[in-house]
Amino acid sequence: MQGINELSSVAREMVRLIETATVPIFAVDMDGRINGWNAKVAELIGLSVEEDMGKSLVEELVFEDSAAEVKKFLSRALRGEEDKNVEIKLQTFGSQKLKKAIYVIVNACSSRDHTNEIVGVCFVGQDITGQKAVMDKFTHIQCDYKAIVHSLNPLIPPIFASDENTCCSEWNVAMEKLTGWLRKDVIGKLLVGEVFGSCCRLKGLDALTKFMIVLHNAVEGKETEKSPIVFFDRAGKYIQALLTANPRRNMDGEVTGAFCFLQIASPELQQALEVQRQQEKKCVARMRELAYICQEIRNPLSGIQFTSSRLVMTDLSDDQKQFLETFNSCTRQMKKILNESGLESIENG
Repeated sequence: MQGINELSSVAREMVRLIETATVPIFAVDMDGRINGWNAKVAELIGLSVEEDMGKSLVEELVFEDSAAEVKKFLSRALRGEEDKNVEIKLQTFGSQKLKKAIYVIVNACSSRDHTNEIVGVCFVGQDITGQKAVMDKFTHIQCDYKAIVHSLNPLIPPIFASDENTCCSEWNVAMEKLTGWLRKDVIGKLLVGEVFGSCCRLKGLDALTKFMIVLHNAVEGKETEKSPIVFFDRAGKYIQALLTANPRRNMDGEVTGAFCFLQIASPELQQALEVQRQQEKKCVARMRELAYICQEIRNPLSGIQFTSSRLVMTDLSDDQKQFLETFNSCTRQMKKILNESGLESIENG
């Protein structure tokens, strides 16, 4: 009787320990029906011990999308194969139903009788619903990030990134299109020397040095905006761009690398700039031609004396007088153009 009383006392202590535990603990019999349910589980899903007893774990308490996995997990435990760290998605009831789902990570422990035969399974778990929500948000953000960075939309600029060792860790579709080098060709390679310097040949050692300084500054936590960079793509085409480099930081604010993007003029803007350059060349040519004509006009005027900015005419022939009038007219026109009009007005005219 003393031994029975001691066993009863131990059993009561075990029950009290399970009931007051701050982690979810529940048990099932050989048919997978609940025969143990502590207060923490009741709090999480909204069912009291009395309401939950006899319910099927697989058919009534877990979500349909995780039922197959839980059934397999339970079958293994009933055969003595005790798995650990298995995620179970439990349904909620009553006042907790607004939470929709409770996620617990559980370890299985096969329950045995005095003959060492398995009579059920006990699950000891940990509520990870909060962590799961955070991870889901992180996953969604990560998916959004990948969708944006690797989008084929022309509004997304060429983007690449490095880790703390300046090795390439990101290379988006726009960079592939701009350089001709695929992501798989550059990921893991050193951005200074292997990617920019070998794959994308830079224009001289000075350009390589400037790029290295910008990248290392970003890795050290310093931002650089619109630094000129010139390189050649895979086909040898000359590429001019502006490089912006920003530090990449982790959740603790520590710098883990650099995030860079290139600003490239659109084809329309490049064409407009080329047209502008051609117009400027034509304008310069016109001005030189006009200056040459004026010089030619000035040469025959040997009989003109310049006194206090006034022209004093001596003996001039009719041709020389005509030359003089033309010269004065051209001079006034040139002064008007240079003093009163800008380059835009000249081009428009």
